[in-house]
Amino acid sequence: MKREDEEMEEEEEQGAVLLEKAGTVRILLSLLKGESKISELIEKAKCPYTTLYTSLSLLRNLKLVEVEIVKKYPRKKTVKLTERGRRVAELLKQIDDIIKSSESEPAQHRH
Repeated sequence: MKREDEEMEEEEEQGAVLLEKAGTVRILLSLLKGESKISELIEKAKCPYTTLYTSLSLLRNLKLVEVEIVKKYPRKKTVKLTERGRRVAELLKQIDDIIKSSESEPAQHRH
């Protein structure tokens, strides 16, 4: 039982870190449009290879993405959202839309 508690606590800590990690939000938003090869994801999410792999490791641990290896030559890795990942990505998209829409609104001054 102790092990499960430690895993849940670690997952909660990782969840809180999600938004701080470079590229994780961009990766999730990019994957909302559909699965992607690693090379395509680097381009879409605009993050370096090492950042992408670090972020994907975090996202996999949180069960937000799945990485599938296509066993044809040349081997390719495909990344896609899990159902849980889709729900998180959709919420992030809503937040992103709100922020973008507020940028176009004139600032209101409080007195």
